[in-house]
Amino acid sequence: MVVGPVEPTETDIVVAHARGRGGTGPVVVKLARSASGARSLRRAGDALASLHADPRLDGWEVTRPQIIGAGELGGLPYVVESAVGGVTIARRLDHGAPVAPLVALATEAIEGMHRRTTTAVNVDSDLLGRWIDRPIQTIEPLVAASPRRAAAVRELHQELTRRLAGRELAVGWIHGDFVPSNVLIDPQAGRITGIVDWELAGAPELPAIDRTMFVLATHMQTTRSQLGAVVTGIVNGNATPSLWELLAHAAQGDLDPRSIALVCWLRHVADLVTRSPRYAADRAWKRCNVDQVLDGLAR
Repeated sequence: MVVGPVEPTETDIVVAHARGRGGTGPVVVKLARSASGARSLRRAGDALASLHADPRLDGWEVTRPQIIGAGELGGLPYVVESAVGGVTIARRLDHGAPVAPLVALATEAIEGMHRRTTTAVNVDSDLLGRWIDRPIQTIEPLVAASPRRAAAVRELHQELTRRLAGRELAVGWIHGDFVPSNVLIDPQAGRITGIVDWELAGAPELPAIDRTMFVLATHMQTTRSQLGAVVTGIVNGNATPSLWELLAHAAQGDLDPRSIALVCWLRHVADLVTRSPRYAADRAWKRCNVDQVLDGLAR
């Protein structure tokens, strides 16, 4: 196997694109750098196996990677995935492609999975624990030294619980990290070719999380902002009309745009802290992506 340059990721995994000897097609090699990275690889493998085995997704034409090999290197696991063709939407945005059509294409693609797997449920204590309680518990230690921010976390917990408890909502599979860098497109045909990086996929979850996270991540990329700044603007009512319109469409009545943006922020921060301990230790990241949002909520 001929392996290309190694690329870091947001978590404790490195990625390299490779090609097998003798003309074998392209593959992607993912190597864990820590125990948390190993857990992420296992989680991604389990999610992909479940998705490929789910008969409800028969006929969904969006390509997902296949796990075609696995092993250990230096005592840490690696996996080999089939490569997905196309270029990322992130690259198209970097080249100045218009935002709204790309958001619409990506949303249509992921909704193919949402429509096939969702069912209506009443939001009970188990779902609240999954969506709100456990992420809150993950970020509480990050702000324990600040009574004001700790109080904002408690108030956020109460607010989101009030908005969700007892409601009938559609839940199903979501990607969980649905951002422009994980969605590939054929620029000539103008169609989505595939979706990658499924380690945060799961069910039962709110489909609006995928739609909203894509809008937030697209805005982050095009404005060169961090998530904390974007969410703080939404919390304070300072979002641009175009962003607010995209958020309202992404929410689709499940929750108001502000609340679903906060659910996305909560999930994202908790996932990063869980997947790699370096985030909790990074004061600059915490100041921009945790403290700023909680200070906005505390006003």
